[in-house]
Amino acid sequence: MKTIKIKVTPELVLRSTVTTDAVDLFRLIDDNRDQLKQWMPWEPLTKTIKDELAFIQVSQMKVRKNQLVLLTIEYMGHVAGMIDIHSINPSLAQGEIGYWLGKDFQHQHLMQQVVNALSIYAFTNLKMHRLNLYTDVENQASHHVALNAGFKEEGRLVEYLKDASGQFHDALIHGRVNHN
Repeated sequence: MKTIKIKVTPELVLRSTVTTDAVDLFRLIDDNRDQLKQWMPWEPLTKTIKDELAFIQVSQMKVRKNQLVLLTIEYMGHVAGMIDIHSINPSLAQGEIGYWLGKDFQHQHLMQQVVNALSIYAFTNLKMHRLNLYTDVENQASHHVALNAGFKEEGRLVEYLKDASGQFHDALIHGRVNHN
């Protein structure tokens, strides 16, 4: 499995997620449950460190098959969240970006920098042509991250996303195309 390390700034790094991240990631999820359950359908499935470890192990199998890019976000040496490229379609050279960030790391423009850095990595190193990013219509912060990271809003999908309680929400689709 190829190890990825992207130095966004001296303080902000994206690196391949490893099994030893399970404890720190679980603690971050546990500390941010109220916020995460609003947007992330997987929040109630992550009840223990073992659940997070199992998620990482399953994800690593997908990484080895080039179906997923899974990265841990570190800020000033602390685990701050995760970002990935999933739903990778090699024949169309495209994928979807997903992410989450702990509340203590938000409102500092970190995610905008992270999404932009991963997009550049995907276009340059993975030879992707297009990246999609879906946001809940009510998640204005995530919508602004997409726009500020170079994505264009392309439309609205009715009842496309499902939250942790099982409720469906409309989504905005954002796209970024590599024209190089």
